[in-house]
Amino acid sequence: MTTKYIKALCLALPPLLLTELAFAENASSADNIDPVSELVEKLRAKEDVLESQNDELALQQAKLDDLLVKRATLDDELSQLQRERSEAKAQLDAKFQDLIADPSTDIGPYQQAYQQAWQKVNNHQQEQAANESAIIEQKKLLAQQERQQALLATTLENLHEAMREARAERLRKELTQKDTIEVVHSVTCAPNMTLAACANQGKTLTMQQAIREFRGQVTDFVTESAAVKQNIDKVAFNIHVTNSEVVDAGFTGGTDYTTRIKAELVSRPGKTAACRLLDLEDRYCVETTQAQQQAKHKQQAKRWVNVTVRSNRYDDSVKINDVSYGSTPVELMLPVGTHELTVSKPGFMPYSREVYLGKDQVVWAKLEEQPNRPPSPGKKFTDPVSNNLEAPQMVVIGAGEYKVGPDARENVAVRHSFAIGSTPVTVAQFDAFVNATGYVTAAEQGNGCNMLVSGEISQSLESDWRQPGFDQAADSPVVCVNKKDANAYTKWLSQQTGHNYALPNDVQWEVAARGGTNSDFWWGNEIGVGNANTGWSGTVWSNTRTSPVKSFPPNPFGVYDTAGNVWEWVSSEEPIARGGAWNFSPQRARASERLDVGENMSANYLGFRVIRKI
Repeated sequence: MTTKYIKALCLALPPLLLTELAFAENASSADNIDPVSELVEKLRAKEDVLESQNDELALQQAKLDDLLVKRATLDDELSQLQRERSEAKAQLDAKFQDLIADPSTDIGPYQQAYQQAWQKVNNHQQEQAANESAIIEQKKLLAQQERQQALLATTLENLHEAMREARAERLRKELTQKDTIEVVHSVTCAPNMTLAACANQGKTLTMQQAIREFRGQVTDFVTESAAVKQNIDKVAFNIHVTNSEVVDAGFTGGTDYTTRIKAELVSRPGKTAACRLLDLEDRYCVETTQAQQQAKHKQQAKRWVNVTVRSNRYDDSVKINDVSYGSTPVELMLPVGTHELTVSKPGFMPYSREVYLGKDQVVWAKLEEQPNRPPSPGKKFTDPVSNNLEAPQMVVIGAGEYKVGPDARENVAVRHSFAIGSTPVTVAQFDAFVNATGYVTAAEQGNGCNMLVSGEISQSLESDWRQPGFDQAADSPVVCVNKKDANAYTKWLSQQTGHNYALPNDVQWEVAARGGTNSDFWWGNEIGVGNANTGWSGTVWSNTRTSPVKSFPPNPFGVYDTAGNVWEWVSSEEPIARGGAWNFSPQRARASERLDVGENMSANYLGFRVIRKI
């Protein structure tokens, strides 16, 4: 991450903070500190640290600038000294010629002048070497401080997200009120109205006034009353009258009919009301998405069908939903619904289809010999691995011109097609590697695994990929693996399949993640609600744990989980990860975002996916 980017990000944060602090300034008393106020204090403390780090970063950058200016000066001085040495040598050579003609010629002063010129060059080169060494060390120090600054920026983003969610939750609780009020209201009845009609009109209008007064009472009570009143017409408060009685009613003179009502009212605003009253995105108020509801429905499906899979080849391999079932013919029971079926055999094009199973049936897979050309873009395949171990499903990304970087401004050329894992490597896939090789990760060797707790990075020596601090399923993305662990997996996979597997480079990852789109996320420029597992994105996993892979739709290239779930290692020179995570703000899940991490770092929000050369 560049210094320019960090400074821009840090400068963008304080105005947001000031706005939210203003909302929460009078949120509590000394005797009753609510979550919003606690976050206010954390944000203030981080702002102080940010200001200090900004000053230190500027100081270290100034030191580097001075060293670079000195380098340029030394280069110019060296050029002059080398010219002086050349001139001294030329004069000495000329005097040597004179000495040959006249042995009495004194060349001592010229020898001394040359030696002095040479010594000056030598001393200057040593000064240059010292300056170059200082530049290297200063760049390392600056890079370290930039990483710390980037981490602080991430912490601030997460605290802002937590602040918005806490504000919405506080308002939701404040809006849910119950009270009994008395309201008196007079109406003028038309001369031709009956007494019953006049009384009914009076009761109706008085009840409407009671509801208006109750709504005003609710909005006066809430902490952020001023903000709420600005948006009050955008939201239905869902006020219910649970009980009411007419205390007194009658004509008070002329045609004025006065009604006194005692009413018990309850406000039950909708799930997104608090967000809309505070001008926040709905994702801060929504917990369960349609995707999870569908997943839950799928898990509760009770109807199963009998399926037989056959093919035109012997010794093939059948996988359904990434689970191996051996060679055809395969007969099994599966729940009604759509399933991913792959039948493969070395030397043949894999048969890979999404099939809908709604009744007992036989599925025939026709395997054709592998032609001598790479598979077409979008093609999915899975390389067979010995002993029925699982290899990741791959998706082919075609060669061509693509857009990457912030706002997709940068053009890049991918000269050769490649295949990338359709999902991050899962717990089951990593477990197969560990069981086959006996590999022990760095976290298991005593280094532990980092966690993000209340916006702060902390190390847990008891955590590793098997126990990352939350429950993991077989189809969850593996976490708590450092870059060395990820590379060990790709090396093993290469040995098992005979193909060249590796971590994707920075460009390959982003090209695959964008899916041919130019927006921040492949579905648009806003995170929306329930589109990905990031912090504060309205899913049941947000800020809690990883989600099973394929819990959300794939991008247009057929690649899953490119936004959120886990940060993913890439094979750049600098240790960075891409993609965002379940406990980072949605902004960090944009396609162009990078996370600077230590190469030896393991974290329960950090995993990886693989590529394969084709």
